[in-house]
Amino acid sequence: MPIYKFDCTKCGTSFETIVKMGTEETTCKCGEVAKKDYAGSMMFSSTGLPNGHNSIRSKLRGK
Repeated sequence: MPIYKFDCTKCGTSFETIVKMGTEETTCKCGEVAKKDYAGSMMFSSTGLPNGHNSIRSKLRGK
């Protein structure tokens, strides 16, 4: 699951939290709606890591 940054519309607090992909809003500690800040959001993906890693390893071994 990705880590997204949210900004509270009431108190102005910014915070990061792990939520399901596609989540646009969550609840702030003050109880109000916090909206996703697209500029501050991060998402990690591991697509292709095993194949890329093996490819690099085999090139280093000369295979």
